[in-house]
This record gives sequence, structure tokens and C-alpha cells, in this order.
Amino acid sequence: MDVRGGIIIPFLSNSAHDSAQIQNSIPPILRLPNELLAEIAAARLDEAARHNGFREVFLEFGLSHVCQRFRQTLLGTSAFWTTFTVNVYREGSVNLSRLYLERSATRDIRLSLAALDGVGASSLVHLIPHASRISRLFVAYVSPQALSEVLAPFEGVALPRLEHVKFSNDGGWNAPQISSHSTVPTSPL
Repeated sequence: MDVRGGIIIPFLSNSAHDSAQIQNSIPPILRLPNELLAEIAAARLDEAARHNGFREVFLEFGLSHVCQRFRQTLLGTSAFWTTFTVNVYREGSVNLSRLYLERSATRDIRLSLAALDGVGASSLVHLIPHASRISRLFVAYVSPQALSEVLAPFEGVALPRLEHVKFSNDGGWNAPQISSHSTVPTSPL
């Protein structure tokens, strides 16, 4: 204690200690910069995609529930919105895909399509302006007709960034099945 002019002033020699205590009371995740939080999420999303070139849909929703700051950072990161599925029979799927397209900005996208009979090509036309950004495409189909319907909007559309495409026959009809195709690296010669 210091006494000056009859006023008692507490000695602040512990201010560094008090500051350290305040710092320690903040959870470690909240001390990380937003850029690092975004990189952590991107690494998790990329790891999940390495299994078969695609990752489980809605993984990002699980990541967004770590804490409020993590959520806010991820929701504002375009890399977070690059993988999605369009299933016109799932309520809200088409509108959700529009949100993903908008928030992914100009990044490459990984797109999964559920091709069911009577899918209606008109439900997929919003994808065409973004076709040049598709780097991976997965199509699950139940019949040759469903496959034709889901691919119809893409007829004549260039997919310059497409590196991997996978088709999966979920319908059980007996026909040849294309399982996977990847581009072969070209020689610089």
C-alpha cells in the first residue's frame, strides 16, 4: 500500500499477474485468429474429402457448432461452402444449394446430385451459371432415365475445372456401371 496525502492507494505490482489470469480465463479457441480457425475447418473438410473425393454432406453444420466464434468465422469463409448435394426430393435442398453457390464465391465446388426418376431438369438449371467451377461431380442414380434427366441441363456445358466424376447406380437395374473417372495429368512436353 502507498499512502500519499492521506489517501491509501493499492500497490499494483500484481497487474501482470492479474492480466495473465484474465488471459487464462479466455478459452484457448477464442484466442486463435479467425484465419487460423478457418484453416482448421478447411483442413477437416479436406481430410473428409480424401476418403473418396467427396465428403459427407452437412459436416460443416457439425463444425459450426463448436462455439459461437467458430461458427461466425466459418459462416463467413467461402471455402466452407464448396461441397453440397442437390436432391430435389429433399425439402429445401435446391434453396440450400443456391445459398452454397452464393457463399462459395468463385471457389471450385464439389457437387453431388441425387438422380431419381422424374427429377425435373428445371430444378437444376440454377447450377448452370456455376458449372465452370465444378471440380468434382458425384451422381447417384436409380435408372438410366433418371441419369439422363439429371444430366440434361449440363448438355453442351463446359466443365473446365472438372477433375473427378463418379456415378453410382443405386437402382439395382442390370447394366454396365461407370464407377469413377479422373483426368490424367498431361506432360508439359
